Amino acid sequence: MGKSDLIEDETSFAYRLSNLRKDHDLSQKQLAGHLHVTHSQISRIESGETKNPNISIVIDAARFFHVSTDYLLGIRSEERRVGK
Repeated sequence: MGKSDLIEDETSFAYRLSNLRKDHDLSQKQLAGHLHVTHSQISRIESGETKNPNISIVIDAARFFHVSTDYLLGIRSEERRVGK
């Protein structure tokens, strides 16, 4: 499975993170600032280079976008908003 295959998988963390970021009109650099990580970490996740991101990034992204970690990780198909 190549990098382009991973990002096309609509259940992947990379795909869902990228879509949420774009839906909120954020650059990778802006999202990185909100999640307290480097721009390159976001880039590597979204490109599929990082296949297993640190769990703290998953949790922080879920909190920031008000979605469940299950959604971000592809366990649930629907994007359910969680309390703010």
